Amino acid sequence: ELFEELEGVRERGYAVDDGERLEGLRCIATPIRSSTDEVLGAISVSAPASRVSDEELHGELSELVLSAANVIELNINY
Repeated sequence: ELFEELEGVRERGYAVDDGERLEGLRCIATPIRSSTDEVLGAISVSAPASRVSDEELHGELSELVLSAANVIELNINY
């Protein structure tokens, strides 16, 4: 099950914490990578579960986090 989840994270480009770490809190995160694909850090967003639906988490929020990571990577690498 763990390896299947990790494969899903790789395919999506982001990971989700759906209250596993802290009940009632949802988080989404993606790595910041160098031009050689080395992980330099990460960016994440956390919010109360009552304020973030599945559609928002895997829609607008994931797009915003991935976009922010892309901008950071471009600024670091170029």
